[in-house]
Amino acid sequence: MAGILGKFFSKHRAGRKRVPGRMPRWAGDGLYLFDVVGEANYQTKLEAVVGGRTRDGVEHSCVAVLLPEPRNRFDRKAVVVRIEAKTVGYLSRQDLPEYHAALRECQINGKPVCCRALIVGGWSRRGGSDQGHYGVKLDIAWPPELEQ
Repeated sequence: MAGILGKFFSKHRAGRKRVPGRMPRWAGDGLYLFDVVGEANYQTKLEAVVGGRTRDGVEHSCVAVLLPEPRNRFDRKAVVVRIEAKTVGYLSRQDLPEYHAALRECQINGKPVCCRALIVGGWSRRGGSDQGHYGVKLDIAWPPELEQ
């Protein structure tokens, strides 16, 4: 994995990437039911993370970093989702109130929050005439809880 965050990742036997030990991590339930929004704007970046399209699409396990983006020109309470140092989407506005307090608490200590993520989709069939978009799902249990 390229970039500064790459040195913090290691692989499990099953090929899943472990979350960085130095970042607080959102507790997950293994269901990946939390959808990221805005991925349509980041398809090229998502394709670079997974290594390209396949006939059947992908289910790429990785780690997402969640960062408040107070200088976002559309929403000063925005929370950006980054994978391999690439912006791939945002938390939806309807989910922000529940998650923002915990994010803010971690930011006081200067540590970004991470969680397990799954990139799905990205198929390419019939000579490229049938292509699926990539989506990002986060493994975050409800109610929000941090593992330290």
